[in-house]
Amino acid sequence: MPSFEKKLTAFLEKNIIFIILFVGIVLSLVARISSFGFISDDMRGFLVGWFGQIEQLGKIHALDTQVGNYSVAYQTLISIMTYIPVDPVIQYKVLSVIFDYSLAAAAGLIVYELKDKNKFLGVLASLIVMYSPLVIINSALWGQCDSIYSSFALWSLYFFIKKKYPVTFIMYGLSCAFKLQAVFLLPFFLFAYLRKKDFSLLYFLIIPAVMEFVCIPAMIMGRGFKAAFSVYFYQTESCDKMYFNYPSVWSLFSDLKDVYRSIDYISSLKIAAVILAFVVLMLIMAFLVIKDVKIDSVNTFLLSFVFVFTCVLFLPGMHERYGFLYEIIGIILIFVIPKTLWPLIVITALSCMTYGISLFGNIAVTPLMGIANILSYAVYLFFVFNRVLKTNGAES
Repeated sequence: MPSFEKKLTAFLEKNIIFIILFVGIVLSLVARISSFGFISDDMRGFLVGWFGQIEQLGKIHALDTQVGNYSVAYQTLISIMTYIPVDPVIQYKVLSVIFDYSLAAAAGLIVYELKDKNKFLGVLASLIVMYSPLVIINSALWGQCDSIYSSFALWSLYFFIKKKYPVTFIMYGLSCAFKLQAVFLLPFFLFAYLRKKDFSLLYFLIIPAVMEFVCIPAMIMGRGFKAAFSVYFYQTESCDKMYFNYPSVWSLFSDLKDVYRSIDYISSLKIAAVILAFVVLMLIMAFLVIKDVKIDSVNTFLLSFVFVFTCVLFLPGMHERYGFLYEIIGIILIFVIPKTLWPLIVITALSCMTYGISLFGNIAVTPLMGIANILSYAVYLFFVFNRVLKTNGAES
């Protein structure tokens, strides 16, 4: 073998992991770009319209007015995008795709830390996130922004296990600034505060401070201090259904002959549903406290997954995309508990089906899908509790 070939093969062997990562990134980017031509009803009926409205209202000056029902932070990014002479559909999707890779990087680094700095497993986790059908469909096909808030949420958990608490809450504040569903992670941080006792309650004040900080451009343009939160109050008040294409426990009550009529009928249960979700969260926390479960690096992701999944499963008014964060954390879980691969496949398949409802209207959420989701949740609880109790030296 010639000397240059020996050097080449030596280089390839030495850097094989990073070469795989590079090729994976390039191919995943091709897959995403090939999806840019699809325009969903949401994109056509809302996002593009909001883009045009912001442009007409004076671009950055439009920040003095709430346009659409997305957060002020996201509206700020849209107002900046209006200065770029590129199709708004492409801009929306490129923005979300950028955060796809931030999400994948966070997942990779987390697995790298959890698995004794194993580079291969870290890269594998990143690639799985990159190629998750939910991630590709959500951002590149649909043009939604769930990868943005989920990316910041995942980075907050990464810095949490590194015990860099100020950065943790800055990242979490950014997550909350972009989407209300970031609040599903708050029960975990509150529980961690009670159990770890190594960071101050004052750190939670960083969250609203960051949310206000990212709203400074809007405040300069005339918006008040309430702008960062008022849109979220509007979103919760405008929720008039028990579920929106998400197979929650409330999908068990659907009438397959007239889904929307039956959902309207039971919408009076919304307050009771919120209380039920709160009670379930409290019961889980009480169980973990009684068993003296510690919050170490691994348990951070096991328990954050359970708390987020619990919120989405039991709360009313959940859309199909609201499970995005726990589905991504679920990918991390398979590196900790390999047997969770099977429920991960189930919840991913369910989400693909519900995405199809919104994008193509080909099916409707059925009680059977709700049962499958609830069973998956139960299986996850079994695996997670079994692991955290063994870790604590308690009986499983």
